[in-house]
Amino acid sequence: AQARTAAQGLANVTFLTSPLESLVLDTPVDAIVGRKILIHLRQPGLVLQHLVAYLRPGGVVAFVENDFADDPITAPPVPLLTEYIRWCREVTLRSGLNPAAGRNLHHTFLAAGLHAPEQRLECRFFSGRDSPEYELAAAVLRGLLPRLLAMGIASEAEVGIETFADRLRAQVLGLGAVCSADRLVSAWAS
Repeated sequence: AQARTAAQGLANVTFLTSPLESLVLDTPVDAIVGRKILIHLRQPGLVLQHLVAYLRPGGVVAFVENDFADDPITAPPVPLLTEYIRWCREVTLRSGLNPAAGRNLHHTFLAAGLHAPEQRLECRFFSGRDSPEYELAAAVLRGLLPRLLAMGIASEAEVGIETFADRLRAQVLGLGAVCSADRLVSAWAS
């Protein structure tokens, strides 16, 4: 990130490494922006409240979060995609986190002392042989696999990580299905 900002000639950008709940800033900021981060926090409202203390008057708070509390939207149903979302949801729940972080952004903002945010739901759909979604789902699943197995949610044989992307592609193509990718909820307030 530092190399990219330097290459663009941005001298007013600073990077800090700190747990969000204990972040200390020397000066107020104009914006607090996050993408797919609050879903990883047990108390996102409290963390956001801590961060908002550093926001200048009139500053903007904007976040985008996943929401996979429901099964994917598919026509017709794609059992392997539904199972994948169920596995992700279960790991998230058993980790004490909230798979509905996106739809709960309104409440998270209010808990942080902010005004009710403007919000938007976005969802891309995929189908066909060349969609990157098959490999993306397999990459997410590969990252979750140790916890998925340790929690007893699924076995290695059920997941079949080495062939997951190909099996998902084959199922979508075989059914002629159209499927929802990540459902992203954005929220912003000043």
